Amino acid sequence: MVRYIIKRFVQVIPVLIGTYLVAFFILRAVPGDPASALVGFSNDVEAYERVRHQLHLDEPIYRQFLSSLTDLVQGNFGVSISKQVPVTQLVIPRLAATFTLLLTALGISLVGGILIGCITAVKQNSWLDNLSMIATYIAVSVPGFWLGLILIIIFSVNLGWLPVLGRGNPPDIQHLILPALAAAVPTLASTARLTRASMLEVLSADYVRLAMAKGVRPINVVFKHALRNALIPVVTVTGIYLGRMLAGNVVIEVIFGWPGIGTLLYDAIRFLDYPVIQGGMVFLVFSLVMVNLLIDIIYTVIDPRIKYLESR
Repeated sequence: MVRYIIKRFVQVIPVLIGTYLVAFFILRAVPGDPASALVGFSNDVEAYERVRHQLHLDEPIYRQFLSSLTDLVQGNFGVSISKQVPVTQLVIPRLAATFTLLLTALGISLVGGILIGCITAVKQNSWLDNLSMIATYIAVSVPGFWLGLILIIIFSVNLGWLPVLGRGNPPDIQHLILPALAAAVPTLASTARLTRASMLEVLSADYVRLAMAKGVRPINVVFKHALRNALIPVVTVTGIYLGRMLAGNVVIEVIFGWPGIGTLLYDAIRFLDYPVIQGGMVFLVFSLVMVNLLIDIIYTVIDPRIKYLESR
């Protein structure tokens, strides 16, 4: 297991460098540059050229890339062009807010989805099963940003129960509820459908039928014997859910004014703040890879049959 973890850490390095490379060249292909955003709409050519020289944008692109990559290898992500603050000081606090929202939404989607999936599998073809399947079809099809706007209209504008913008000062649960629900509902529906399908397969297995024939309580059969094996496909796709939710949370954060890395990247893109965009993407990819590594380790807890051979 230790060798496997070390191997995964080593594999992260080319992934991060590749992410940085893609972000670097895509940003340089976008029309305009940070100097235009900083100078504004004035026709002061001298000021424009002076800013470009200060930002080293007048150098050949290969020299910009080599210089930027050298700084990255040394752990230096540069300084924000628009805010004149080191990128790490901007990104790290925002990552905490982003993962607070992400993990809360993931927790809601997993707990709710697994519970609904188990109940509907046990009550297969009942009115409850049919109703939940219709509801999950609708929930999977609903975009998170549209759901977020509907939640704002209902619970903030009309009822006045929950705040709309920000995280609270100090952060509180009330500000977290609406964005977490908007991010969680589509994933909750997918988890419910996957859990139901997996549970139906496990409940038809011989060892489950044997447990039922021995007179084991149905609730123990479902949650002690069947659920553990049924969770393996759910855990497998949790990494995919995390990537999808992380991408969708950028829009959710902007809608709710959540001070996460999504709003930071949104503002940085408006000003073409190259260092912030590149550094933010590297931090996000690294965090996502680490979370997926944690999910791989959880496999061995859920199913002891899964072993990572030391020779691999």
